[in-house]
Amino acid sequence: MSSGVPAYTVVGMGAVAASVLGAPISTTLIIFEMTSDYTLTLAVMIAVVVSSEISHHFYDRSYFVRQLRERGIDLKEGIEAEVMQTITVNAVMRRNLSTVSMGTDLETLR
Repeated sequence: MSSGVPAYTVVGMGAVAASVLGAPISTTLIIFEMTSDYTLTLAVMIAVVVSSEISHHFYDRSYFVRQLRERGIDLKEGIEAEVMQTITVNAVMRRNLSTVSMGTDLETLR
């Protein structure tokens, strides 16, 4: 499948998937696993690099990240940063804590 319409189809599919998902390496490896064709994989790598660079130019990271940003979710710093900005300390703080004195022995704690 190194040439012809099926090869062009697979190369195009890989380029679009890598650009939309923002996962160029994974997409290339998946296509190699599906086809076991080194020549086709090289063509996919070239197409994936070009499509990823175009996607980064227009959409920053990927199309999915752009959609999330339009909805007010910015994952640039990671999901943890997004969660930490939306939850207050007061909401997760425990107020009923047990305290132990310095001189308390283990038997008393049990």
